Amino acid sequence: MADTAMHQPTREEVAGYTDRVGQVFAAGDLPEAWGRVAGYLMVCDPEAQTVVQISEGTRLSAEEVGGILCAFAGARAVQQNGEPGGRDTTFQIPPRAHWEELFRKRAWMVRELRDLTGAELDLVHDREGRGPGRRLRELHDLYSRVADGLERAREGGQPGAKVPPQ
Repeated sequence: MADTAMHQPTREEVAGYTDRVGQVFAAGDLPEAWGRVAGYLMVCDPEAQTVVQISEGTRLSAEEVGGILCAFAGARAVQQNGEPGGRDTTFQIPPRAHWEELFRKRAWMVRELRDLTGAELDLVHDREGRGPGRRLRELHDLYSRVADGLERAREGGQPGAKVPPQ
């Protein structure tokens, strides 16, 4: 009979995981501390934690964690339970449906910006991007590549499918 007992990670295992997520964030040009907070919220038990608990789990100051959580809450990347700034206020990773909706909105935004920057190239009469349209052309090309990559990933429908770099 297979062992079905859930493994309770040690404090050191959680710290190692949060550090690795922090390194991924840093490699992606985001603050490492943001990644440590996100990583901790992915594996902490119970799933809803106070600023003090997150601070202890990430080895960051409560002030730094509070600022990060404020930014995350503003971006809808964490769910806040309770009064803002309250001692008993907890934070947790939102459910999957929340993330799917958030990613759908971000994908819509990328498509809209692609279309808008393309239309604006006509406005400045600079489709070749030699004058004022250079920035618009660069952004339009970027949004086009990202929109195309998101569409390919969505059509692939395979969990964990990665969008190829351009």
